[in-house]
Amino acid sequence: MIWPVPSILRRIQRGRIYAWLMWWVVCRLRFSLCHTSMTSEKYIEGDSQIQDGDVVLATDNRALSTLCVPGTHTHALLCIGQSPHGVMMCAEMTHTGYGEVAFAQACFHASRVVILRCPDFDSVYVRSVVRACRVFKGTPYDTQFDLDDDEVYCSELPYHCDFERRLQVVPSRAWGTGQKVIKPDDLAAANVEVIYDSDNYNQEQGSDHDDEK
Repeated sequence: MIWPVPSILRRIQRGRIYAWLMWWVVCRLRFSLCHTSMTSEKYIEGDSQIQDGDVVLATDNRALSTLCVPGTHTHALLCIGQSPHGVMMCAEMTHTGYGEVAFAQACFHASRVVILRCPDFDSVYVRSVVRACRVFKGTPYDTQFDLDDDEVYCSELPYHCDFERRLQVVPSRAWGTGQKVIKPDDLAAANVEVIYDSDNYNQEQGSDHDDEK
């Protein structure tokens, strides 16, 4: 009997070796301990523009996980508003499950940060999205990348919180298994506007200086 490739890959996903690699190797290994190109100036500019309900895409070029995620962006978060101390907070799914971190922490290891905003998210809907997001507290990370189970991976979180599907995200097909997945790049290609891109920061600064001259 010849097993089709998708079935073989799905069986590997359910195995102990795959689970061990996902929990203890892929999510933890970085090729450098040096700081990334996300400077303080870039962070301050992003922090001044981010709002509740924004989707944040982050990429760490020195992380092993970046090599495992196809596309330009490798991690996704959802901005859920300010903490009692006035710090902008983001919800994310990592190997430890659902968590809420400061925007600054999301930028700490990032080589690139992009802030996306859906033009169809009004203030009332944003509050509903944030409430829907916090329902995922206690939810474990989904190493199977299955849209229909009770676990969630990073780019799946904004997708599920947008319960009216205003983002208009179109799922991709995973390589090999063919299963439907939501990649960070799928969020970038959705019904969103780019509010901030750290890769363009220096270019924008240069334009501002030219205008002053």
